[in-house]
Amino acid sequence: MRLIILTAVLLFSASPARAGITMDLVLDDLTLPIYATAPPGDARLFLAGQRGTVHIIENDTLRADPFLDIDSLVHFTGIFNDEGFYGLAFHPGYATNGYFFVYYMDNAQNTRVVRYQVSGDPNKADHASAEVVLTLAQPHTAHNGGEILFGPDGMFYVPLGDGGFFGDPDDRAQDPQQFFGKILRIDVDSLPYSIPPDNPFVGNAGVLDEIWAIGTRNPYRPSFDAATGDFWIADVGEAAWEEINVEWAGDPGGHNYGWSLVEGYGCFDPPDSCGIDTLDAPLFAYDHTNGDCSITGGFVYRGAAIPHLYGHYLYGDFCSRRVWAMRAEPDTVLDVIDLTPQIDPGSVLQTVTSIVHDGFGEPYVIDRTGSVNTGRLYRLGADFTGLPGGDGRGPNDTRVLMGSPTPN
Repeated sequence: MRLIILTAVLLFSASPARAGITMDLVLDDLTLPIYATAPPGDARLFLAGQRGTVHIIENDTLRADPFLDIDSLVHFTGIFNDEGFYGLAFHPGYATNGYFFVYYMDNAQNTRVVRYQVSGDPNKADHASAEVVLTLAQPHTAHNGGEILFGPDGMFYVPLGDGGFFGDPDDRAQDPQQFFGKILRIDVDSLPYSIPPDNPFVGNAGVLDEIWAIGTRNPYRPSFDAATGDFWIADVGEAAWEEINVEWAGDPGGHNYGWSLVEGYGCFDPPDSCGIDTLDAPLFAYDHTNGDCSITGGFVYRGAAIPHLYGHYLYGDFCSRRVWAMRAEPDTVLDVIDLTPQIDPGSVLQTVTSIVHDGFGEPYVIDRTGSVNTGRLYRLGADFTGLPGGDGRGPNDTRVLMGSPTPN
């Protein structure tokens, strides 16, 4: 079913919401930073580099010894594309079982998902604990997705791109017998994995049982809302449109997001009569007219430091270096606020590589600079200077431990 198409230009607002938003440098001269995350409630931040190392940031200081170092296992040519290390996810039971998962391209240019376990030292992974979950031979070195994550249902989601090359010429994203261009949903509590019986295509011989959704081009940094369980899926477009799809809490899956029949709101291949009315339209899409070219997905803010952004989805664009905050409900975008004039008035950002959060939901921006081999980490916050009636932060119980489906 097609969703209501909204006129994007009418949704944008440059007006600040109450207090201003700040962006402060945390760390500079980082090597190939690509992603960061933390177990819920953990005061540390785990920073992943594209070359295959994960370092711990504690009290805004980078520990010298890596938590994980799989540099020798990771294929990376030094070009900023979809090679190398993509994602890191902690098991919902990490506090007791110590399991975490990594997502990277190996030296045979396969996409690989591997489970590791922390060692007796909480700041060191046990490298000998590696157990392969999934291996896929990539046809190209692009469009490999950019995230792995657990849902509030405890299942493991693997969003995959179409495998690369312009326009998905082999139609992998619409092929129900291939994993490429899909979102997979699997159970990793027994390895390598099992199929959840409530997956939408179980029992359909024409579609692989692992598939949760069809028709993605390159879903980059999808996330679950920690308070509601809504699934936000930012999908990088081809030459004209960037899009955001949302599966609201309780959605049974089985959607077809259209690529490569559709890009954004219109037909792509074929350019007309593509069956668009039978496919799932994005909640929101924006074009490339303002220097935008590649959406960087983020997350719905559920922290405490910026109360006026609570419930807003934060996302950005790699090329234009802009960052937005969106509020939405099913079928309706309520507002889209361009935060860039507030957080980056001096235009210091050179890319928006990732928008991430710590274990308490506070937001960070990873910026790759110059040759994109080095980078910086910034933290977003609120400026309450001059506001009457206290700092406006509200009760502390608005904060959500990220990864939990309900507020704490």
